Amino acid sequence: MSIIENIKKIRELTKASMSLCKASLEEAGNDLEKALEILKKKGIQRAEKRSGNTSSEVVIVTKNSEKKDKIILLKFAVETDFVAKNEEFGLFMEYCAKEFMATNVEYNEVIINFDLFNIQNIKFEEAIKMVSGRFGENVMLQECYVDSISNDQVSCYYSHNRFLNQCLSKISVYIKANNDSEILKKMAMHASWSRALVVYEKDLEKIEYDKNISLDDLVLEKQEINYLGKNQMIGDLMKENNIQILEYKILA
Repeated sequence: MSIIENIKKIRELTKASMSLCKASLEEAGNDLEKALEILKKKGIQRAEKRSGNTSSEVVIVTKNSEKKDKIILLKFAVETDFVAKNEEFGLFMEYCAKEFMATNVEYNEVIINFDLFNIQNIKFEEAIKMVSGRFGENVMLQECYVDSISNDQVSCYYSHNRFLNQCLSKISVYIKANNDSEILKKMAMHASWSRALVVYEKDLEKIEYDKNISLDDLVLEKQEINYLGKNQMIGDLMKENNIQILEYKILA
C-alpha cells in the first residue's frame, strides 16, 4: 500500500490524528504493523505525561451479570465532560465492567481486547494508558466494587443522572438486603440525593479519615456526613419491615 493508503488505514483503526499517523508510518518505513506499535507506545507516553493532570469528571458504570447473581460498579475519572459523555468511551467502560465480572483476578491484570480502540491482548493497566493517549486526557479507574448475590437475598441499584445508555451515570447506589425490593428502591433513590455514605449512625465510626485532620475538624466533618437511617421515613421503613442491610455502596 502507498503511504497515503496506510495513513487512512491507521486513521480508521486508531482514530489518531493524521499528523501522528503520518509520523508513525514514516518512522516505521511505511510498515503498517510497526507504525501501529509506535502509535501504541506514543499513546502510553502521552498518558504518562498527563498522569499528573486533575481528573475532575466522574462516570459510574453499573452492571448486573446475566444471571443477576453478581453486580459491578466502576468509577472512572476523566478531565472533561467531553470524554465523560463520549459514546466510544462509554462502550469501553461497559466492556471493562463485563470483563471484570467474568474473572477473579485483580482488575489491573485483566486482559483487554477492545477492537474499537485497537487494543489487543494487553493488561488493563496498560490499556487504560492507551485510552488516555487516545483522548489526550488523564483517564483513571478510581474504584472497582463487585458483589455476589445469592438466591435468598434481594438487591437493587439506582443510578442518578444517567446518560448515553442506562448503565452510565454520575451517581450510583447499590443496596443488598434480606427482603423487600420495593423499599430498597426508595432507600437507594433517597441515598442518591442525600449522598449518605453509610446506612447506620454507628457506621460513621468506620469511615476512614485523613490522619492530618485535627480532632475539632473531625467532629465537624462527622456532623455533615449523612447516614441513610437519619431520614425518619427510611428509618421507620427499615424497622417496620425488619430489613437487614447486608451490603451498601454509593459511588459519586
